[in-house]
Amino acid sequence: MNEKILIVDDDKIILDGFKKLLTKGGYIITTSDSGENALELIKKNSFDLILTDIVLKEMNGIELLKEVKTLSPQTVVIMITGYASIETAVKALRFGAEDYIIKPCQGDELKFRIKNALEKQKLYYELVRKDTQLVMYDLTQGLADTINNRMTTVQGFVEFAIACFEEGKEKEGLSSLLKAQDSIKRVNEVVEKLIQYTFTSNLEEKVNTDILKLCKDVENQFNEIKFNFKFPENIPQFYLTYKFSEAITEIIRNAVEANSDIINISAEINKNTRKLILNFSDNGNGIEKKDISKVFVPFFKTKATAHSGLGLWKVYQIVSANNGEVDITSQIGIGTTLTIKLPLPENQ
Repeated sequence: MNEKILIVDDDKIILDGFKKLLTKGGYIITTSDSGENALELIKKNSFDLILTDIVLKEMNGIELLKEVKTLSPQTVVIMITGYASIETAVKALRFGAEDYIIKPCQGDELKFRIKNALEKQKLYYELVRKDTQLVMYDLTQGLADTINNRMTTVQGFVEFAIACFEEGKEKEGLSSLLKAQDSIKRVNEVVEKLIQYTFTSNLEEKVNTDILKLCKDVENQFNEIKFNFKFPENIPQFYLTYKFSEAITEIIRNAVEANSDIINISAEINKNTRKLILNFSDNGNGIEKKDISKVFVPFFKTKATAHSGLGLWKVYQIVSANNGEVDITSQIGIGTTLTIKLPLPENQ
């Protein structure tokens, strides 16, 4: 077992009782009697689970929860509450708490809730690990295919150039070498894009962003497309990475490649899920049902094209780096709708 748990409560009797109970259960326990002290411990140590009372002096449990989810999103948080603050505990679930426990509680119930939360965390990371392995397999296979295809092309150009030089056709030989050079350059560009979006998306600084203005700025890059916008008034500003505009550009470019000439961009706020929902709908060729699950896989293309096949993969990477979700629906001959869901700012 040996999972590390931080218990936060300003009641020494409860703190000592929980520590004794969970230490016997095989957990490594650290305690804190305040939110401020707990925050310092979290900054210096790694915990698998944090068990915190909601009612604390100065920094309360909800404030601590928000800080934890910023510093260590993977850490499980369970809230402790009295009957009078159940409504607050439910609110805590919206901010990322895994569960809440009403005190006084039985020792067996506490151990069961903690064990269940930690098992769910392990299952989640096992699924993430397997999903990552599948993505890496697709990524490696796609990269290998791209490089092999390009190198075969390069070899053909070089062999033709050699034959031209042997026959004294220097102009044709030089032209063929320049084409080989261009193919090598394209391989380098693909590798650079992979490195850029795989390793830097989550590290990029976030800035205050006006979503509607961002979409209209991208509109100016595509004069051949008619854009229709449907946005509600007073959409809040979001903290998004600089690359978010590139995600929108890739969505539009993908629609253009599918022979779209009209794109409808709409937004709505879902207060129940606390998300902004952005829909990008085009009237292009559409995507076959069998290909829908592959569109976010790197190098996947539905047709022969000069582009790398990284466009929608880049969209997925950028949206994920902004804690968002992306989905796609499509019908052949009717068009495609790509949906982005972004969590609303906490002050909304």
